[in-house]
Amino acid sequence: METAQKLGSDTARAISLVNKLKSTGAEHDLELPCLVFAGKQSAGKSSIVKALTSVQLPRNHGTCTRCPIEVTTKNSPDEDWSCRISLRITVDEDTGAEYSPPVIEECCVLAESSMMPEEIGKAQKTLLERSASGTNFTTNVVCVNISGANCPDISLVDLPGLIQSTESKDDEKDIERVESLVKSYLASPSTVILECIACDEDLENQSIRKLARDMDPEGKRSIGVLTKPDKVDLGTEQSIVAILRGEKYKLAQGYFVVRTPKQDELNKLTEEASENAMSFEGSRAIESEFFESHEVGKRFYQEVPTRCGSAKLLYKLSSMLQALIEEDMPDIKEDAEEALAETEKQLKALGPELQESDARMKLIELARDISSNTTEAIKSTT
Repeated sequence: METAQKLGSDTARAISLVNKLKSTGAEHDLELPCLVFAGKQSAGKSSIVKALTSVQLPRNHGTCTRCPIEVTTKNSPDEDWSCRISLRITVDEDTGAEYSPPVIEECCVLAESSMMPEEIGKAQKTLLERSASGTNFTTNVVCVNISGANCPDISLVDLPGLIQSTESKDDEKDIERVESLVKSYLASPSTVILECIACDEDLENQSIRKLARDMDPEGKRSIGVLTKPDKVDLGTEQSIVAILRGEKYKLAQGYFVVRTPKQDELNKLTEEASENAMSFEGSRAIESEFFESHEVGKRFYQEVPTRCGSAKLLYKLSSMLQALIEEDMPDIKEDAEEALAETEKQLKALGPELQESDARMKLIELARDISSNTTEAIKSTT
């Protein structure tokens, strides 16, 4: 317990520092450490985010996540629970022009968690509607910042799921568009890659494994997360056990298996939950019962207990994120100083700073100069 509390305190300080940099738009110029959830459509990424942070993202059949959703939670024991949802716009979808720094637009502040899925969905829709030509996916970001008692200190990104086919031929460009978006996040050496794969899916056919291996050849910053273990038939669980033991599909950081609530279980928990508890403890109870009582779940826990459950995964991610932040901080500081020096150089090139009271007169002088020069040019006097 003492070790966990020490990790929590250190992680909170590290993540707080990164979040302060993000709040200034520094991620546009700096490689900031982050946790990124990626995998095929319907692999359960959003459910894992819910299990780790209690943040309920929009859920439905098919593709729900159509832009990066950045979730940051902060433990603030003396504060009431609150959630701020905003947009971070980095690119114009129609022209491809990049905004430097990104444009931040506030959407809403919530005092109750029950409204999160609807408001996050609205924010995502707002981003998609920005394009005059219409788009099904965007690289612009929905930011969800939560603080309050019992919140873990963690920051992560949920990406759109990789797709293999589309409803119409006109939308086939979305396949490459989503893959390009995922690659852009995985490419950063400061990214911890979470490869989300359903237990009832063949790992050989998971494109996220190849993308992660291409971006992280040694697998040092990749973690496998196996979802939907309740779909594994009794008698076939040995293949999953072998993966959890590191005997198959090896990763330096290994694999974890998590059991998140199904939609009907979530609905029931939501009805029973009060205010911002939002069934978080109930979700953990369902997962614990699976590993304690379910025939397949018990086998997983008996064989590899340290790799079972969202609490174990959260501990691993927190320690990895803290270590990555501390390792990268000297380089981040150096890059920040270089960016600051370049910005100051550009400001000086604009000329001397004017007081607000002098600005109007300066503009009048500039207008007179332009008028005079234009008149001389027309008359060909110069």
